[in-house]
Amino acid sequence: MVIVDGAGEGGRASLLDRLIAKADLMTSGLPVWPTTLAIPVAFLLPPLVLVVGEKWFAGVALAISLLPIVWLALWCARAMHGWSHPYASARWLHAVRGVVGDEAMTGLLVDLDLQHAREPDHVLTRREVIDSVAVQRRRAREAAARARGVSLRGTGAAS
Repeated sequence: MVIVDGAGEGGRASLLDRLIAKADLMTSGLPVWPTTLAIPVAFLLPPLVLVVGEKWFAGVALAISLLPIVWLALWCARAMHGWSHPYASARWLHAVRGVVGDEAMTGLLVDLDLQHAREPDHVLTRREVIDSVAVQRRRAREAAARARGVSLRGTGAAS
């Protein structure tokens, strides 16, 4: 597997590229809070607006009710863009390197290279990189928990 850095040696990815890479690394499924907020807001705000009867309250209620819908629309647009661009480009990998750091990215690429050692023409997909970052982060959390050890304060054991 050969990675060609599109920004050049030592170049820094743009802020927009890093934000997109960070969003890709953070989102794994449908966002929970807009979905759970949109349902009660859709049913409770219209009767509340009728009871209060103030124009300013209706405007605020409309803005609050549209926020989760806009959030979900943006999430869906981002997911569809990811479906239409499944492969990890050099620019996107460079942005991921800016998000996770050089050491983590090197370890990630070595792991992926070992996984696909028998496939010399394998092309990385964004999903493979995202899953590998998630595995790497989980390993780091578990190692940190093992390093801390088990605290007897929260277990209820008398000392």
